Amino acid sequence: MNAAASRLGLTGTHFASPNGLFDRSTVTTARDLAILGMEVDRLFPEYSRFFQASAVTIDGKEIKSNNALLTRFAGTIGMKTGFLCASGRNYVGLATRQGKRVMVVLLGATTERERNERSAQYLTQAFAGRLSASGRVDDVKNRPDVAPQDMRTRLCTDQSVAYEASRDALYPMGLPGQETYLRDQIPGQVHAVRTWQNENAVDVPTPTPRPS
Repeated sequence: MNAAASRLGLTGTHFASPNGLFDRSTVTTARDLAILGMEVDRLFPEYSRFFQASAVTIDGKEIKSNNALLTRFAGTIGMKTGFLCASGRNYVGLATRQGKRVMVVLLGATTERERNERSAQYLTQAFAGRLSASGRVDDVKNRPDVAPQDMRTRLCTDQSVAYEASRDALYPMGLPGQETYLRDQIPGQVHAVRTWQNENAVDVPTPTPRPS
């Protein structure tokens, strides 16, 4: 993974494990995630159907995606949401409208509402031509002199209520009485998965315990 990051020019990214669980030495940047997301989209278009699933049923139990854009923002392809106490709620996602393809990367959101609304806001502005281009994303420079913020105290301690209130005031979109950027109504795409336990597996031999 680190070799691939180096090959792609992800100069602000380092992986300490392949699983995505919290590790203080695992770091990345919005710029690097944008490049990675575009590369995934370019090389593996056949997997976009996985990004578009608004829910998955596993043996009949439904697990819904936290990406509200899939059912509330027309043109959304989606890609990846994520959450860690240390990094907040994050989103890397694609959307297409009238032949224009836009990727949004949002890091450090406080709530799912904030993450979804701000992502939809940036996409709306981009499609409307209200965001000025600053050049190729590859030309954006990472800032190794700036340490990544640890948001754990603000999001996962007794300080979180006050911090969330301050963010709600800063980004009120989608709150009662406020405008929303998630105005569309789109039927969700649900993938159904059945595990082997629910198949007709009575003739499958039980593995013999290995000798100690």
